[in-house]
Amino acid sequence: MGGLLAELESAGPRKAFALGVVLGVLNPNLFIMLAGMSVISSSAVSVGAALLAILVLLIAAIADFLIPIGLFVVFGARAERRLVALETWMLGHSRALTLGVLLGFGTLFAVRGIVNPVS
Repeated sequence: MGGLLAELESAGPRKAFALGVVLGVLNPNLFIMLAGMSVISSSAVSVGAALLAILVLLIAAIADFLIPIGLFVVFGARAERRLVALETWMLGHSRALTLGVLLGFGTLFAVRGIVNPVS
């Protein structure tokens, strides 16, 4: 995935648009969102609790966009330097970050399966 991120960094407008469309359609976040909505809709909670869970899910889904934008709006050029440094670090460590996320979700799903097995 690091190669794709580096390629996006140097993409022109047409290529960036095309990659954006492809990534928008194939976005794994869509499937995560659908799975979360499925869990919420099938849970035996009140309407208020379900709405709160949906709100938390939506905030979590857009946090990766809102946090950098908010930092840039509030801190301007100071945030830009730090965001560029963070981007460089993330590109350099994309494999480890991906493995960490996969390990985290794998552990979560394994523990949920052990604690609450489907009959």
